[in-house]
Amino acid sequence: MSSEVKANKLSPATGTDVTLGDASDTFTLPASGEIDIASGATLDVNGTLDVTGATVTGLSAGITHSSFWHLTSSFTGAVDPIASNLSEMSYGGYARLGSAMTESSGVFTFPETGIWLITFKPSMYSADGTAIHAVGGNINTTVNDGSSWIGIGWTYGSAHVQSGSIVYAGVPPISVQFDVTDTSTHKVSFKIQDTGYSTTTVQGDSNVYATYMTFLRLGDT
Repeated sequence: MSSEVKANKLSPATGTDVTLGDASDTFTLPASGEIDIASGATLDVNGTLDVTGATVTGLSAGITHSSFWHLTSSFTGAVDPIASNLSEMSYGGYARLGSAMTESSGVFTFPETGIWLITFKPSMYSADGTAIHAVGGNINTTVNDGSSWIGIGWTYGSAHVQSGSIVYAGVPPISVQFDVTDTSTHKVSFKIQDTGYSTTTVQGDSNVYATYMTFLRLGDT
């Protein structure tokens, strides 16, 4: 049996509490319906707030996207940007959170607007014993779909460890936060800076984190 109750206000008969239904009951808000909580009021949730499949506005949904990319094959010398042999991780139990980054000719496009934390770690070495000084890489961003690029992060290193004729450069990772307000115009690329040492190799490998980039969406823009 179904029935409908219409009223302009529902108040407790005694005290200040009103209970809707019994345990395991479900109350459905129809399409386009709205529960309006007035300014100064409090919505007290002690149970589970399930927003699966919902569009969250005015409230950060937290970390919703995270992905790791890497260089799968090595190359020698400077390049701007790294435009080939880039791939998302696909081994060792890797799992992306949220929608994927997309890449074309070295330019990465974000799947959603938001504040993104970008990390770049180049691995570099010289195979012929040549000394390495001030080699590294840049994180470059554009806010006008590539009409102009700005290097907002730079990391560099010099000779760190020598093993026989191989000289490894100690290049630390660099991280920046990028405010992506429009996914069609705000993009990122990665540059290798080599100050004249043509023998310097940027290490890539299809099965390890050698030279890599990470993308983590921290929250709403």
